[in-house]
Amino acid sequence: MLRADLDRRILEKPEVGLRIMQLLSERLRRQETRLEDVGMKDVRARLASIIVLLVESEGKRSSSGYRIPTHYTHERLGTTIWANRTAVTRAFRSLQDEDVVQLRRRLIYVTDLDVLRRSGGYGAAQEE
Repeated sequence: MLRADLDRRILEKPEVGLRIMQLLSERLRRQETRLEDVGMKDVRARLASIIVLLVESEGKRSSSGYRIPTHYTHERLGTTIWANRTAVTRAFRSLQDEDVVQLRRRLIYVTDLDVLRRSGGYGAAQEE
């Protein structure tokens, strides 16, 4: 879409501009969170944090919590949080041992979002 077309659309329908601002603001928040995580948190906390972001962006409610419908390999998660695959595997296993997440049919299921948020350094749990 050309800039002039976008400008015209926003002038015709201001809600389009508001929605674009919301989307860009959310993207910026996620990037800031990821950058902060890399410098301040260990691999387990970074993994918990990125899984929370995935639940918020694409998670589907399931009978046992939330399901992330996209398949994420440990290597892909590692690239996202700046960690190697082995470290992600260990961190994921730790979260599984605490019954916070499960891996079923190559998909991530979050069984306790509040604990996952705290593990990711979010402090008080937010209501969904």
